[in-house]
Amino acid sequence: MEDQREKITKQEDINQITNRFILIIMTVIDFFVCAGYLLRLMKHGNEVAHVTLILSVFLATLVLAYVTYFKQKDGTLFRYVSMIGYIVAYALTVWTAKSDGMYAIVFAIIVMYLLYFDGKLVSWSALAFTLINFIDVFYCLFILRSAHSGIPLDIPTALVQLGGVSIFMYAMCETTIISNRNHELKLDQLKAANEKSEQLLKDVLKVVETVKRDSVDAQQQMVSLKSDIETTSLTINNISDANNQNAKSIEKQTIMTENIQEMIMNTKEMSDKMLNLAKASEAAVQGGEDSVHILMDQADENKAANEQVVKTVGNLVEQTKNVEEITSKIFAISNQTNLLALNASIESARAGDAGKGFSVVAEEIRVLADETKTLTAGIQSSIEALRLNADQAKEIVGKVIENANEEHRLIETTHEQFDSIGDQMSELGTTVQSTYKKIDEILNSNQMIVESISHISGVSEEVAAGAQQLVEIGENTTQKAQMTQDLMMELAETVSMVDKYAN
Repeated sequence: MEDQREKITKQEDINQITNRFILIIMTVIDFFVCAGYLLRLMKHGNEVAHVTLILSVFLATLVLAYVTYFKQKDGTLFRYVSMIGYIVAYALTVWTAKSDGMYAIVFAIIVMYLLYFDGKLVSWSALAFTLINFIDVFYCLFILRSAHSGIPLDIPTALVQLGGVSIFMYAMCETTIISNRNHELKLDQLKAANEKSEQLLKDVLKVVETVKRDSVDAQQQMVSLKSDIETTSLTINNISDANNQNAKSIEKQTIMTENIQEMIMNTKEMSDKMLNLAKASEAAVQGGEDSVHILMDQADENKAANEQVVKTVGNLVEQTKNVEEITSKIFAISNQTNLLALNASIESARAGDAGKGFSVVAEEIRVLADETKTLTAGIQSSIEALRLNADQAKEIVGKVIENANEEHRLIETTHEQFDSIGDQMSELGTTVQSTYKKIDEILNSNQMIVESISHISGVSEEVAAGAQQLVEIGENTTQKAQMTQDLMMELAETVSMVDKYAN
């Protein structure tokens, strides 16, 4: 619709320009014709009526043309009104002329109207001008029998007028037809080219629209990617912080485990002493069967030795309580490590592919924590058995002390009680040996815990290094995402410059 309106506006502008040009030419022609007739009137004063008639017709034609032009400057009525006026004026001029060459004015008149490229106008006006000349030649040949100037009119001169006007009129008609055809051909070519250009423009705009839409989507994806990267970086930082806290916990656990190992070594030394004391007590019981007097002396020694055993057993009980407290702490640390491993697994699952490596490490930590928990439970069971045996040994030694105090007044019954004491001392030796084995097992288990904690510490360091590397990669990826987002924005701005062509 806009293109059609623009074409109509341009056509109206061309019509107005052509009408103005024709009006100017008409004014010039009429000026020279009127000037010529006025000069003729000044030379031949007896032609007033004739000159007045001619001037009146030309001036009337010119006035009518001016009125029509200013009424509608770009209208088609002007060309027909002015042409009809010229035909009337031309006919009157040719038929009443005193000069033989007035018919030639038709060449200047018809040429002007070629500017309209109006085949109908040129055709019927050419026919009218040709008919006027035929009538004029017929009038001169058969009525006047001479030219308008009075000289004899021969056939060749008449044929020159008729032939010249006819051929010129025919040439004007053909020229108009050919020009219109060429004009239509060029219009078709321009229309085809315009259609191709419009199609090309539509394709380009479609591509631009697609690029614009994709650039906007890409920009949104870049924003989302940047947000995800920032979230991932924050999560990795949290994992790194949690891993650092885990490393600190492992360090504390290592210190506690070393303390436990030292306590176990001390307990082992005490167990060695208890085993030696049990063997000595057993030998003393056997020697007491041989000599009561020696038994009295040895009873005093046994009393002192048993007091030492009571003290040692008391210390063992106290150490056992300390070991129980330490194993309780190890148990709590194992639970905390297991919880941290679970949290790390959850965070690695949130991290997706980037957290798969850390998920394996977290699972390893959880397994080691479970093993630590199991071993700690075993240590607690062993310590509980050790505590029970120590309490039993303490009770037995108490009985030995009571028996030693009664030796002075019940020396005669000592031989009978030695058998019972021998059995109890044998049981004490067995218990001490069992306790020694349990402590050795606890020592080996604790050594495994120390090695596991060392392994966990190394893995934690690797995880911390990997997390730091992931943080750096995340920062670099964030920068690249920002650069990509800037490029997408620049592309969107470039594409938006083509929107004016779409409108």
